[in-house]
Amino acid sequence: MEGKVQCPLGQQRGRLTPLLERRKIIALVREAVSNGARKSQACRCIGISIRTLQRWTDGNVITT
Repeated sequence: MEGKVQCPLGQQRGRLTPLLERRKIIALVREAVSNGARKSQACRCIGISIRTLQRWTDGNVITT
C-alpha cells in the first residue's frame, strides 16, 4: 500500500503555486496531451491532481 504522494514540484502539498509556475505546468500538460497523453496521466507525472488543473484553468483561461 502506498502512502501519500510526494510532490515532485519541490513544495509541500497544499502550498500556493506561483502564477508563472502554474503557467509552465499548464503548458507542459497541454503539450503532453497534444502528443497523445491523457490529461490525468500528464497531471500524475507532474505531481498535481486533475482537479487542480481544472481549478487553474477555468475553461481555457488561466486563473490567478
